[in-house]
Amino acid sequence: MAAAVEFREFTPIDSRRDLIRRIDQAPVEHAEAVLAAYDVLQCLHESGALALLRGLLSARKTVTSHVVDVVSSKEAVTGLRIALMFGTLLSWISMIRRNCTVDPLSLSLSKNSHALTLYRHI
Repeated sequence: MAAAVEFREFTPIDSRRDLIRRIDQAPVEHAEAVLAAYDVLQCLHESGALALLRGLLSARKTVTSHVVDVVSSKEAVTGLRIALMFGTLLSWISMIRRNCTVDPLSLSLSKNSHALTLYRHI
């Protein structure tokens, strides 16, 4: 039969010392990245972004409720539909441009219509 594996539970006596030990054992090659991360964290703290995020997390039910109300409004649905139609239009224009070539012989300026023909379907 197989031998039972001993179960160990790690509970540090002082979690601050454990964190310091883990930082000290971190590879030296990542020291610059860790310092850059500390700088970013400090900038976020000074600008108040961390406090804002903490507030958003503590009021997540209220924020979620307001976001759902805004997204489900008639204006938001209309805006989303317009954005989808605009995206379809842009992909259609892109498809037409791929299928067209510039023909220097077909460049002509009509005096009557003032239209410049640049593309010709193949």
